[in-house]
Amino acid sequence: MLDEDTDLAIHLSALGRGALMELRGILEASAIYRGEFRRALIARRDHAELSTLIAMADTDETVRLRLLEAMRDLGSA
Repeated sequence: MLDEDTDLAIHLSALGRGALMELRGILEASAIYRGEFRRALIARRDHAELSTLIAMADTDETVRLRLLEAMRDLGSA
């Protein structure tokens, strides 16, 4: 596992199983839904990092797939 993947796994595992399942659902949803969800998060400063992560997943399929793979590896599938 790459260092980046290890860091990603650490951050994702800190979310907890319920939050991981919700994030997975968002990442697997349509781009329109992800955009609406992201805009709602932007209004909440405490969720700015999550909003950025979803935006990155929307603009780069590799990011989205790495996130989904990392979540699967953590056992949230």
